[in-house]
Amino acid sequence: MVTNIDLGVIVAYIILMFVIATVFSIGQGLDGFLVNKRGTKLALLVLTIVSTNVGAGFFMSVAAEAYTTGISFGIVIVVLSMMTCFVLAYFAPRIKALADTGNIYTLPEFLGDSYRSRPVLLTSASIILIGYFFVTALQFVGIAAVSSVITGFNFDRILIVSGVVTILYTAIGGIRSNIYADAVSFVITVAIMVVVIPFILSSDRVHLSQLPSRYWNPFAFGGPSFFVLSIVFSTIGAFFFMELWQRIFAAESIQTARRALLISAFVQPPFIISGLILGLVAASLFPSIDKSAVIFRVFAEFLPTGLLGLGLVAVLAILMDTVNALVVVGGSTLVNDFYKVFRPNTSEKHLLFMARLFTLSFGAVSLLTAVFLPDIVKLLLMGAFLMMPMGPAIIGALAWKRKNAKAATASMIVGFLATILLIPKMPQTAFVPGFFISLVIYVVVSLTSKSFVTEGSSA
Repeated sequence: MVTNIDLGVIVAYIILMFVIATVFSIGQGLDGFLVNKRGTKLALLVLTIVSTNVGAGFFMSVAAEAYTTGISFGIVIVVLSMMTCFVLAYFAPRIKALADTGNIYTLPEFLGDSYRSRPVLLTSASIILIGYFFVTALQFVGIAAVSSVITGFNFDRILIVSGVVTILYTAIGGIRSNIYADAVSFVITVAIMVVVIPFILSSDRVHLSQLPSRYWNPFAFGGPSFFVLSIVFSTIGAFFFMELWQRIFAAESIQTARRALLISAFVQPPFIISGLILGLVAASLFPSIDKSAVIFRVFAEFLPTGLLGLGLVAVLAILMDTVNALVVVGGSTLVNDFYKVFRPNTSEKHLLFMARLFTLSFGAVSLLTAVFLPDIVKLLLMGAFLMMPMGPAIIGALAWKRKNAKAATASMIVGFLATILLIPKMPQTAFVPGFFISLVIYVVVSLTSKSFVTEGSSA
């Protein structure tokens, strides 16, 4: 049971986050709101990358799926998290150099600049917005689950209330305050999880070895095809973490960006494994509960007053760090890749105002998505699948000598539509044909086109 002491710990954390957001929002300007003035140092960058990357998608969804199918989904997510950092570390020098030279703030702007094409920019921005609606909604579901446990109120009501609070906090500070809040949250979360996980596992009631053998089957979620294809395609999926692109843009140097990503690759897995352990503990003790709330049921069952509040703060910190970054992605895309494109002479002061307004709007739409689809795993897969057809255009921008704007635009649109049509029939593997359709179109159009983009040229 959550006591007043536990509530006091949680309220103190939320107040601290609002204070950080307010302090670092003072006089920051648009450049500070979007990329922290491109001056983030190594330690801060590692902390914000890990805190941002390990959210409901890489923590709560693993716990939820471990409760129902065991270790399979968690293994995939661990590999995906590491490959994401390795792949982006490899390309970080080129990404960072082009972003600094072109004063670029977002992935769609990066693509638009690389292909010298407004249609490429607008198409990629539209797909990212749709995909991030689902990914951000995923975080809101997680926050609502925490808040529901804390307050005991109806899940839907607390979803709306907790979502609004988080959106307001995010709109205040942008990525600059988000980075510093991430650093504080990281330290808090590590300190708490180091105590909480061993405390739970030391209980005489926990016997993970007695779980049915299916829980230890690496192919239990989606079968061998999902397991193998997810790991193979994790190298492609790395390019769709726009919040990580923004952190590359925000790094103080190319070397800092690359080192931070490589370090983060090895720091993230323990967080994900913690979620996996909590899901397995819940499976061993509670035969029939809501899988979205397994972490909190375990915490409520084992943790005493005070420590329960700290445990909930650790999970809340993981979720808030990620939702802050994702909502900033949405707001940045709307203001930079749509509003500024059609109103190029807008003053920086007005753009900063609009960035905050768009951040609020994007957060509100994502929150509504969470209300109507409160399934953590489905939201994660929908967001990832819909952005997969952007892969050929992104890779082409970085490494294809015959890159062509028409090829990029056509491949993204057709691949995206194909994925949407295939999801009902292939809910766990629709990303495979969607990606390959996009890849074939990109290659064919590029090779048959008479014009292509070179550095400093026009398409």
